[in-house]
Amino acid sequence: KYGVNFVKRAWKKAGKRGGRLYSIQVLKRLLRSKGGLAKVYAKYANASLVPKLAFPEGAEYARPKIRTIKLGKRKGKRLTRRVHHLSSRSVRFAPRSGVKKRWRLQVKVNGPARRTSPAVALLIQKRNGQFVQKTMRLNKRGSGRIRVSFGRRKVAAVSVTLANASTRYRCHKRNIFACRGISLDDKQRFTLRVRTVR
Repeated sequence: KYGVNFVKRAWKKAGKRGGRLYSIQVLKRLLRSKGGLAKVYAKYANASLVPKLAFPEGAEYARPKIRTIKLGKRKGKRLTRRVHHLSSRSVRFAPRSGVKKRWRLQVKVNGPARRTSPAVALLIQKRNGQFVQKTMRLNKRGSGRIRVSFGRRKVAAVSVTLANASTRYRCHKRNIFACRGISLDDKQRFTLRVRTVR
């Protein structure tokens, strides 16, 4: 997405200052101008649910299997997910018959605090084959909400991705992660509430 020179820039930056920057620090710095690591990671994980959107050769990839929940009018669902650092969990919601064009899907998230770098992205799959991606703005407590179109005539499904983009480590612990450290923010809790509204 950012061109073939992006990886080269990362390697060069990692080699500066005697190699004191480890991998994830380099990526965070390079992605600041792209909206930041958390936002970029959530959008990437979300788009990867439809590989052809994320990769040039993605049309050849199998789509990952995620849970699909069908919702009727004035119906809702509450889910809780634990998410490890630099990973994500996704759920797909599809409108049942009778959910007409004026109906919307209200999505609320209560996630971990901003210092742990939570992020949420949504992928709206249209009946005409098009996809629209949106991100949710979270406050410092990790909470946010958004409403998106959900009428069955035009919308086939809405996929919600909960991402834990934390890069906080306790370094030099002889681990395999960045800086040979242990993540400070594994198993972060996200509570997702969705409801069809008008």
